[in-house]
Amino acid sequence: KIVPLRKELEELKQNKAKEIAENPFFSDKLTKRTAEFFKEKGYLMVDCVKKPADNEHAISKQLWGCHDIALPLFQQLYQKSEDFDYSLEMLGHDDKNHLLNLCKTMSDKGWLTYEVAKKKDSMKIHQNNVKAHKMFYNGGWAEMVNRYLVLKTLNEFAQSHKLKYKIFNNVKLRELDSDRMDGQDMELDIVVDLGSRFYIFETKSGNVLCIEKSLERTKMFSRDGNRFILCCMDEKANPKQFQPIRLFALPKLEKQLNELLQKDFLDSNQRDNRVATTGQPNCPEKPAVQQKPANKHHKRQTTLM
Repeated sequence: KIVPLRKELEELKQNKAKEIAENPFFSDKLTKRTAEFFKEKGYLMVDCVKKPADNEHAISKQLWGCHDIALPLFQQLYQKSEDFDYSLEMLGHDDKNHLLNLCKTMSDKGWLTYEVAKKKDSMKIHQNNVKAHKMFYNGGWAEMVNRYLVLKTLNEFAQSHKLKYKIFNNVKLRELDSDRMDGQDMELDIVVDLGSRFYIFETKSGNVLCIEKSLERTKMFSRDGNRFILCCMDEKANPKQFQPIRLFALPKLEKQLNELLQKDFLDSNQRDNRVATTGQPNCPEKPAVQQKPANKHHKRQTTLM
């Protein structure tokens, strides 16, 4: 019985080595660094989205400009399968126009059709391909909004600071020592390769933040300058209460991410420059202590600390 077991283990080991050798993410220049990063963490990169569908990106971008009034509609779109009437009575003129413009974009993309009542106090909505968009309406929009905000912030920072980056969505990982040859053990919403470090974003659209899972991923990924960032919708949440988890809020993400980029890249560059020129770390120099003239009649005082 021992010999067949050894043979089985050896075959399993060979199959795993073959799987790693044939993994396309190691041979692709775009994903090679990312695949190697996760391999060091004990995971094999098995899938990712390099560029999301243009439809979802366009809708998410427009959604974020009016999310307060659009999200109740998304809840109805998720819950309903048949045609339904949606009230516009409680919306002001500008809010109504924003929502109708979003519906027009969704109609142009083939997601739905809508007809506004003569009094413009309601509209009748018919969904196309209902099942295909259920996940998007039920929180998937937050991941796409997160990607839009991250990408927008990175673009602005990169233009002024010559920063290169690569961004991936829905990165799926499988444990290297897993017995299975398919499936996944972990999925990450957004992974950004910044050259010298990685930023990993997890997105939560509701009130459940899965703190235990985020804490595990913080311990796993927030090392050697890499960052794991949990993103939520609550802009009133106090990030200090969630430490050591780094918490961002989507309404403030652009500001929070820019501050982190400044800290990780500009401040670290200044420290490196100081060390290169002075040989000293980036710390304020202590002023020289002026010696008082000796006075043989003055008694020396000591202070106990």
